[in-house]
Amino acid sequence: MASLVLTDSSQLTSDSQHLVSLQGERNHHTSQKFTGFVLVVEPGVQTSPWEAPLSLPNVGTFSLLSDSLTRFNKKCPNSVMQAHYIPKSDIQVLWTAPPSGSGCVVFRSTVVEYNDVWYMDDGPLSLTLCEKVQETSQPEIVKTCCACDEAKYEVTFHGLWTRHTHPRHYPNNSFVTRFSDVIGASHTVDYRFWDYGEIASEGLQEVAEKGSTRMLESELKAMSEHIRTIIKARGISYPNITGKTFAVFRVDNKHHLMSLVSKITPSPDWIVGVAGLELCLRNCTWVKNKVLKLYPWDVGTDSGITYEAANSQTIPPEPIRQILTSSPNNPESPFYDPSGADMKPMAQLILTRQRLYEKSCADGEGPPIDALVIHHPQPRDCEVSRWEDRGHCSVTCGKGVRYQQRFYVDQKLAEMNNCQVPLTARKSCYGAQRVCRMDEDIDDVLRDPTCAVTEWAEWSSCSKECGRGVRTRVRKYQQAHARKRCAVKPGAPILEQTDECLGEEGPCEGEEENRPRSVVVTAPGYEPRGPGFDFRLVPRVSIGSTPSYSLSPSYHHLLISLGHGKSFYGKASELPQCEQMTEWSDWGPCSVTCGKGTRMRTRLLKASSEDLRMMVNMEAGDEEEGGEVASDEECDDRTVEEVQCEGDTSSCEFTEDQARKICQMTKDVGPCRLTTPPRWFFDKDSAACHKFSYGGCRGNSNNFLTKEECEQTCQDYRG
Repeated sequence: MASLVLTDSSQLTSDSQHLVSLQGERNHHTSQKFTGFVLVVEPGVQTSPWEAPLSLPNVGTFSLLSDSLTRFNKKCPNSVMQAHYIPKSDIQVLWTAPPSGSGCVVFRSTVVEYNDVWYMDDGPLSLTLCEKVQETSQPEIVKTCCACDEAKYEVTFHGLWTRHTHPRHYPNNSFVTRFSDVIGASHTVDYRFWDYGEIASEGLQEVAEKGSTRMLESELKAMSEHIRTIIKARGISYPNITGKTFAVFRVDNKHHLMSLVSKITPSPDWIVGVAGLELCLRNCTWVKNKVLKLYPWDVGTDSGITYEAANSQTIPPEPIRQILTSSPNNPESPFYDPSGADMKPMAQLILTRQRLYEKSCADGEGPPIDALVIHHPQPRDCEVSRWEDRGHCSVTCGKGVRYQQRFYVDQKLAEMNNCQVPLTARKSCYGAQRVCRMDEDIDDVLRDPTCAVTEWAEWSSCSKECGRGVRTRVRKYQQAHARKRCAVKPGAPILEQTDECLGEEGPCEGEEENRPRSVVVTAPGYEPRGPGFDFRLVPRVSIGSTPSYSLSPSYHHLLISLGHGKSFYGKASELPQCEQMTEWSDWGPCSVTCGKGTRMRTRLLKASSEDLRMMVNMEAGDEEEGGEVASDEECDDRTVEEVQCEGDTSSCEFTEDQARKICQMTKDVGPCRLTTPPRWFFDKDSAACHKFSYGGCRGNSNNFLTKEECEQTCQDYRG
């Protein structure tokens, strides 16, 4: 038997990294060994087999450590398995948590001791993890939102209030506990239907005291000029007080704040909610995900202290205030705690951006949104002329802006009346070339010596022994730290190329030999310049006899020769694609730093498939290399491709000079702080190999997996 262990599980946050271990049970100073295993991570809430999800749930990603015990499972996404059947007492992989708001994930494992002795999903072999929710922090309000696109959000209201989380004076009758219907709106900066420290409106008082949203909804409708969407969601009540309720709403650059409330029942006038949550970012984009803890607020219209206190109207009403463990400072309060400990949240909000709606800040029909005041009737003394274009488009290629100007018909009268009509505006335009050729950017990159690259390495072997596969070749920046600076520049050098190839054994049985190996893309008026700018298209999968292609960079319209006298002219997005599969990921790093290794890329099925655990087949016959055969179905359903690669050095044998330099290096744990298996380094002062805790990245070459490897390399330098 074995158990799953995850480091720092209490600190599970967005994109945090954790070491996942599968460890054999320890008995009398020895660890039980196992020969095979499968470790998979799944979403915490599974959909029904007949319900295909709208999008693939994000469950984080596995990364393999530099050992030979593990490899990715070719049959199942998001899973790893044994690399061989040698008995082992533990394995370790690195897992990166998904983005905030992705919900819970479940790790499941199957362990094989012998051919007919195995365990699956039992107790310690499965582990459920949920993200650590962020504190209730609200970003600063952006007075003028510069986002052009509109956004659609889903808001999830999740109840957390139970007898266990808030045991003090919890209502005796759990059947009456509930959160009322949720009501709110997306609105402008200068409007609030409730706010911290303000006096509650009659509509908010109705919600806080009676749980009725009707009057507040009428108040919102009466202020429709300030509101984009009224948010409404069903309340949640016992026994589902810890359940979830959902709503969707839209925001734009005028209505970019969101507020909502829900009554705590029973209570005198207590609510949970958020007021004026900013969703627009200063970089003119929209927040992707946001998680907020919700704590109780006293609306100030009833003076009751306990959950089920009798009505006691507050005259005059007091400002809305947050209830704390020290306020009200009354032992009767269910939230009172003389120790001053933090209060646990009663609910949480999860906001997820679902979609962006592309809009133009200046659509060519007039000025941008911030100048819409010009549509209002103006006094005759402020009469203006028609809009006139001024100057050329701001760019010579691609999309830019052109400024417009108009004038007062009578400038003197306008000055006398202090007219405030906007006289300048912007509208969209395109340069002489609708598509940029990137020549100038490419020239800038080519002239920068920091971005110089090495020569191309040799092509890897073909990924398939027979039939059509792929091969890759790579090159690197000559300066080790140039990637961060150069990779983000337009026209950055390509560091990797992928080409179609034919396996050494020729076509597989029944495979056509006359399929085109590649196609040539011609963008009218463009000639590739500079190293690495190869615009050849390579087939990835086949749909019948028609190849499917990917292209980078994409042009609006392309003339593509498909071979056999056929051609295609149109947008790159209209090229035939295999809808069943996602795009291939980037190629992963080489599995070794010296000698021959492998590189891998993966993709997923878009539709949900049968239970992953049913796909586990631990028979040794399925582990043979090269046993993967392309599907005969309409689409190629391979999810993993591997090619050979070469590490930083072609040989793992050190020369005498190399060994001397390595053994004289000081210990370097590297900048990362991951939990990894102990490593060994050679200490030249004591002339001995010592164990140390490696951080998981960088460091130097004085870093060995075993003491034996360390001693063998540095044996000539021991005293």
